[in-house]
Amino acid sequence: MLEKDEVGPLIAVVDDATVHAGKQPTAPPSVTDDWAKVAQVVMLASTRMNFVYLGAGLAYGVYKHLTKDKELGSGLVPVGLSSAKKLLRFPPGHPLVRGVYARHPTEDALYYPAAIFHRKVFEHKLAEVCLLLASLGAREIRAEHTRGWGKDFAANLSVPLEAPGANAGASFSSKDSKTDRIVLHVRLKGHDTPTLPEDMVWYEHEFTWKAVAKMRLNSEAVDFALSLSYEDDFQVNTSLKASAKDAGLDIGGTFVDHVSTVWNITGTFGPV
Repeated sequence: MLEKDEVGPLIAVVDDATVHAGKQPTAPPSVTDDWAKVAQVVMLASTRMNFVYLGAGLAYGVYKHLTKDKELGSGLVPVGLSSAKKLLRFPPGHPLVRGVYARHPTEDALYYPAAIFHRKVFEHKLAEVCLLLASLGAREIRAEHTRGWGKDFAANLSVPLEAPGANAGASFSSKDSKTDRIVLHVRLKGHDTPTLPEDMVWYEHEFTWKAVAKMRLNSEAVDFALSLSYEDDFQVNTSLKASAKDAGLDIGGTFVDHVSTVWNITGTFGPV
């Protein structure tokens, strides 16, 4: 079974037989490394090989194709279905054989289907900054689009508000009648007992978030302004989409490509 440290940021989940065949020291003698000729080998093998041997040859061919594809950047690592289920975490309904998945940038064991990777990661980062501000006592949070994804994208996001003081009287909207630049508006009860949420993963890398938190914890901040940025594509892009399609793999739905995005987030601390 594959070890956890062998799993890369981009994986293709395959049936266990495929991985086992790929780990053979040599290829079956009748199977070529050239994927374009695999179909010919199948036709020839169907009359000259027994079924078991043919199955091993095809599995090896799939494995070789996945590992030698040079258009996948750092490489698409084949992971057997059993290993994926045992070692990694996926959204409900996954993993699926021949599915392409990308690893969450801050959680090593969490993988999303490539098609929805950027939406889920951006949503996670947005949720963390909202929970941070709610824990610090925000009574209103506004996100203004500066560049990149805007209202249409925001309308499909889900931001849970489970921080202290945010579970009662909270409302969330991705629409604002005053300006098209406001992509998110959250109203909370607010409070004057600021704390930091546990288990934050983006916070340590966001200097403006830390500055706002420090001022609020020192009772120096009434209003706040910070930025939410999403700049890296983490190798999940149209090249990956095209390569997966060429290999006959499934990216998991309608592909959401990376868009460099910055939202300015402002609001007010304290009870209503």
